Amino acid sequence: MSPALAALSSLSSARVGARSAEGKALRRQVLRGAVIVFVTAGYSGKRFIFERARELGVRSVILDGPDSWAQALVGDGTVETFVPLDFEDAETVFDRALAALQALRAEVGDLDGVCTFCEMAVPLVARLAEALGLPGNPPAAVDTARDKSATRTTLEAAGLPSPRHYLISDPGQVAAAGAHVGFPAVIKPIFGAASIGVVRVDSAAD
Repeated sequence: MSPALAALSSLSSARVGARSAEGKALRRQVLRGAVIVFVTAGYSGKRFIFERARELGVRSVILDGPDSWAQALVGDGTVETFVPLDFEDAETVFDRALAALQALRAEVGDLDGVCTFCEMAVPLVARLAEALGLPGNPPAAVDTARDKSATRTTLEAAGLPSPRHYLISDPGQVAAAGAHVGFPAVIKPIFGAASIGVVRVDSAAD
């Protein structure tokens, strides 16, 4: 266990999570010197995240494509290390990312966390955290949360509020979906972000 995680495990979660001056101080204390891996750097406007992490004493590592703008953050001391990784081959990206992070330990020491602020990378991050024994969301929970149909079904099964919904897998189901959901309605892909492919429909003709 890394020094940061060891320190965190020795503290009461209620104290660390408290919305108080003491809680804030404890969180900052644990963060100082922690090695956090960020999977993908996002666009250059996200630079402030890494600058703030440095101010908090975080030793940031970025795992991103070999042509990422974030490589320059190593030279100016904003992040500690940049690890180039080609994300194109989805079938092998987990194994390659895991191998890269395991090798990284020899350079920076134990890892304290792996995270992302890119939705598309969340499933990969969940699996990396699980494989490395780091805190994180279970992969099954992440997969359910990213599948909009599975999310609705899971909410319903748990007795939680959920809007009427219908999974359309072929055009022949459109009329039944409209009858079940009613209008106006929203058609959206089960996966995705930023409202890409999301359309409001006000009638069956739409």
